[in-house]
Amino acid sequence: MIPTLDYIITKFDYYNLLCFGGKLPSPPIRLNTRIASLGLMRTLQKRDAAGNTYTELSIEISARRDLPEEVVIDTLVHEMIHYYIAYHKLKDNRPHGRLFRKMMHEINARYGLTMTVSYKPSEEILMNTRSRKRYICVADIDDGRKGVAVVARTRLKELQAAIPKLPGVVSVGWFVSDRDIFRQFPAIISPRFLIIEGDKLERYLVGAVPIIP
Repeated sequence: MIPTLDYIITKFDYYNLLCFGGKLPSPPIRLNTRIASLGLMRTLQKRDAAGNTYTELSIEISARRDLPEEVVIDTLVHEMIHYYIAYHKLKDNRPHGRLFRKMMHEINARYGLTMTVSYKPSEEILMNTRSRKRYICVADIDDGRKGVAVVARTRLKELQAAIPKLPGVVSVGWFVSDRDIFRQFPAIISPRFLIIEGDKLERYLVGAVPIIP
């Protein structure tokens, strides 16, 4: 599911009562399109009309990915723990420190959630998430294996000439893809590639557009 703002606000109210005893006032809640993080608890210093400084705490949830509902819920409650700690001015030894982890494990155990400190999306989710366009080189190697490289745009012409000259390279193909799965490969600036299973690479390249050097 891709969360809506109404959905997140409704779930905030529900889990506030369920997990936090209704002790959290409703903060500003926003959606964003971040790709690197699913959720965020912001702390922002502001001034009121009288010029007095105050701290605004807000929660943001990414609506970039189509995720299982349980992942959206885990993300929201994860950020609510951060909010609870900040709102009540509780001390922790680091952002995901002892207090945060204690609360997270207790809520998971009591209410059947599956929160973690960080979220690693599955291959299927990465395959179905669109991000920025990336230039992909696919190399056929003389021993039958496949190589893949995500090429930095600034080095594209240089590497189009250099990669085919690498030892063992029989042929190369070039593609443009906006599938987020390619974010797991570092963008190279020198001629090299990573070995990858052919059937996996074929799945990754679904919808990719061939380009001619």
